[in-house]
Amino acid sequence: MMARRTGIPSLLGTWGAGVAAALTVGLTGCAGSAGSVSPVTASGQASAIAPPSGSLGSTDGGATTSAATASLATATTSPGSVVTGEAAQIAPSVPRELFLPKTGTSIPIATTPCPVVNGLLDPGRSHLETACYYTAPDRPYSLPGTSAADLTVLAGHTWRKGPAAFNALYDWRTQAFAVSQGDELWVRTEASGQRWLVYRAVSFHTPTKDGGLANDTSVWGTAPIPGRLLTIGCLQPTDLSQASTRNVVVAWDLGAVVTR
Repeated sequence: MMARRTGIPSLLGTWGAGVAAALTVGLTGCAGSAGSVSPVTASGQASAIAPPSGSLGSTDGGATTSAATASLATATTSPGSVVTGEAAQIAPSVPRELFLPKTGTSIPIATTPCPVVNGLLDPGRSHLETACYYTAPDRPYSLPGTSAADLTVLAGHTWRKGPAAFNALYDWRTQAFAVSQGDELWVRTEASGQRWLVYRAVSFHTPTKDGGLANDTSVWGTAPIPGRLLTIGCLQPTDLSQASTRNVVVAWDLGAVVTR
């Protein structure tokens, strides 16, 4: 039975019954020190993450055909050779590295799933520049691949005092997203070898941690979304004395497979 996608508590809270609640990313200590990412909605300094669903390119579910498995794009805006045909089929597997062509930023991904600490996803404090992925038997999240059955969830820290995994996605100084619609995020996985899955930014969200993200169907959708990937972190306020009360979420859709 498919897990429900909404009705989850906030970050740093207990696991909710809904899928969205399970992936609320809460970064504890998000206000100035590193925080933790959680699978529940978060309050205070935690961030919340939850998965959307629907067909590729849709935020409300519905269609069941994924663009990822139907016809991948034959062009990319960034340097790289586009892969087509059978060679473009990549089975879902553990992600190993992210690459943002816009800034030339490479982001390593932990070799194991995001740890769950007291009901919260915690990417880990010792390596703030490393993101993590989240899957669970009772949740519909998928590992990235051209045949992924539902959305993929990645969590990462943000930090105002130094480098962190998802700092490149949101500028806390200007309080604006640092990526725009159509910008690319490349993902290398265990199964991809020298190939990269190319995702393009399609929507941007700053839901509150206290129940906002967990119940936001514009983020999680209402049905499976093959080929969708979410990156979730804390939205850092400009006032260094204040804790983070919102999450920063970018939704990306798979559009091509390339070699780099």
